Amino acid sequence: MDDSTIYTTSATELTTTTAATARFEEVLQWLHQNGLQADLAKMELITFLKKKSTCTGGKVMGTCYTDPFLGPQHITTTNTLHFLGVFINRELDWKPHIKIMANHTHSTIHRISILSNSVQGLDFLNWHKVYNALVIPMLMYGAQVWYTSHHQKGLVHTLQVAQNDSICKITWVFHTVPTEPLHNMTGIPPLSYMLPKLMHSYALRLQGLPLGVKVKTILEMDQCCYWPDYATPHTNLRQASTGLSPSTYHPLDPCTAGFWAHPQLHHTPQLPLSLDTEWLKESLTHTPYHLTIHIFICPTVVNSNPVTTFYLCYGHLHTNPTYITRGSQSRVNQMQALCLAVQTTVDSAITLKPTHIYL
Repeated sequence: MDDSTIYTTSATELTTTTAATARFEEVLQWLHQNGLQADLAKMELITFLKKKSTCTGGKVMGTCYTDPFLGPQHITTTNTLHFLGVFINRELDWKPHIKIMANHTHSTIHRISILSNSVQGLDFLNWHKVYNALVIPMLMYGAQVWYTSHHQKGLVHTLQVAQNDSICKITWVFHTVPTEPLHNMTGIPPLSYMLPKLMHSYALRLQGLPLGVKVKTILEMDQCCYWPDYATPHTNLRQASTGLSPSTYHPLDPCTAGFWAHPQLHHTPQLPLSLDTEWLKESLTHTPYHLTIHIFICPTVVNSNPVTTFYLCYGHLHTNPTYITRGSQSRVNQMQALCLAVQTTVDSAITLKPTHIYL
């Protein structure tokens, strides 16, 4: 288990921290009873407060708790938290995350700038591939969490400066050159266009997911959602999930790509107790093609019934392939027919003591 959080709400920071500490001690007790232990070096505490809040109580600098194994411990409050690659600060203004992502982009561009040599460097087509593979994921990381398009011109400008630096490296021009012609020449749109497009793609992705996935049910059926209505945060996930049309997800035909929920046949063939070394040497000298066995399995449908045909033959070095066995298996669905065909052919192949089996 990794990257877990305990979220509590209350009227003051002190009572919120006390409630979180009590729940954390319960988690430590459960881990101790099950032979597990938390990594204390990664424990962090951060508190959030509404802007212009009139709540009483001072700022919490840390908290103490009791570890069942190590005894009393202390956690210091941090102003910036690194969680799943996103940097969250106490004010929730996303400035540390944007600054760090921009610095990472500048560093990456500086390291790969050698590829933009004007004589023997990459052309625009290959630079597009490098840019989309290295720069775009770094600039856009976590945008589904922080981007709202409201009062965020400063954040977008910081990332836009990093993008302009990369475009100048790609085109090998001075930094004083206007960026708008460079965007047209390279075919790379500004972030003011790419971020809304990313959010639109995010909403379409949510619409195409199955109804039972966690990201679609967490807003209404979250078992850990105990905070009151007035404390429910208005997140991008809630905004992107509002007003969606019916889901466009359609499960695939089980005859072509069976469902994961189908019962599968777990089969481990019994290996021979020992391998006859002298027999193996003799087979390598006289009949090497016998040591390689090829298995061919073909699923099909006959009279609306799922059927799987299988063929078992010796290695391809033999001029006239000799079929060891062949046949077909029919079951109620294609998954069961495939599993039974694999079981039958692998069992037959193992008894021949081959060195290689190709399925």
